[in-house]
Amino acid sequence: MKGLIIKDVLFLKNNFRQFVFVIAMFGFIGVMMEDNSYLSFIIPMFIMVLCISTFNYDEFNNWDAYSITLPLERNEIVRSKYIFTLSICLVGAVGGTIISVIVGLFGQVMTLEDIAMTLLSSIAGIIACISLSYPAIYKFGVQKSRVFMFAFAFGLSGLVGLVTIVMNSLEIDFSGLLFLENYLLFIIPVIVLLVLYGSYKLSCSIYLKKEF
Repeated sequence: MKGLIIKDVLFLKNNFRQFVFVIAMFGFIGVMMEDNSYLSFIIPMFIMVLCISTFNYDEFNNWDAYSITLPLERNEIVRSKYIFTLSICLVGAVGGTIISVIVGLFGQVMTLEDIAMTLLSSIAGIIACISLSYPAIYKFGVQKSRVFMFAFAFGLSGLVGLVTIVMNSLEIDFSGLLFLENYLLFIIPVIVLLVLYGSYKLSCSIYLKKEF
């Protein structure tokens, strides 16, 4: 499985110059706009897009048909993708936060609380995106999964908007749930990790049944 991760790392290495250019560009924009917090999200998101592009590379070279002939379980092949993407994106989230702090020296200075919340939000967002996109990629492929992701995001946005309108019209009182605010730092990571685990198991189930 280590070899599978190294394969994807070497693929990203070929895009290193592009990655540095994007970081420099967004860093410059952050300085000019005096808004640096978005860098903690943009950088790991861009890295995740690069990680997803490894699926394109695998499809183009018929990698899956070859990899299942190796002395590896299919679960290990899926696990390597998750480990690779999570590791690279977590490094990107930490690096993005550090760059945000550095850029903030020229504009908006971030407090320690801002840094912690930005980092946690970035990590949670990345894991949520991975959890949603990877089962779709394994099921439909990279190209078709983009249509699925767009439809899902559009539908989810509409559902959230509809629920919000209904709750406002009914004037539902949620003040009794305010006590949960004190536990969000514990509740959100648990929920995110459970979603990630469910995503991994679903991807394994899809990949085990897939024919190449």
